[in-house]
Amino acid sequence: MVESTPLPPPPPPDAPPRTINAQPSGRLQNRWALFAATVVIAGAIAGVIGTVLGFAAGASSASSCSPNDGWCGLGAALAGLIAGFVSGLIAYVTASVIMTVRCRPRGRRAGHIVAALAAPPAVVIVLSLLGALTEALR
Repeated sequence: MVESTPLPPPPPPDAPPRTINAQPSGRLQNRWALFAATVVIAGAIAGVIGTVLGFAAGASSASSCSPNDGWCGLGAALAGLIAGFVSGLIAYVTASVIMTVRCRPRGRRAGHIVAALAAPPAVVIVLSLLGALTEALR
C-alpha cells in the first residue's frame, strides 16, 4: 500500500494574499531584442502575405483584360500593389501586437507596440532624408 502525505494546512486568515507572477513565460525579456525580433518577424510575415495576396489580386484583375489593353493591365498591377500593401500592413500590425502581447507583461506593452509600428515609416523617412541630403551635396 502507498502512503499519502498530508496536505499542508490552509493559510491563516490574516496572511497577505499570494501574488501571481505577472511576467509571461516568453523568452524575449530584453526590450531591444524584443523590438528587433518583432520588426524582423512581423516584416517577414507581412512581406510574404503581402506578396502572395498582391500577386493573386493582380492576376485576378488581369484575367479580364484583353491582350492589347495596356490600361487594363496597369489597373490590374495597381490593384495588386494596393491589395498587397494593405494585406501586408494588416499582417505587420497583427504580428507586432501578438508578439508584444506574448512577450511583455500587462502595463508594459504600449511602448513596444508603438515603437514596432513606428519603425517602418521612420526608416523610410530617414532614408528619404539621407537621399535628399546626398543629392543636395553633389
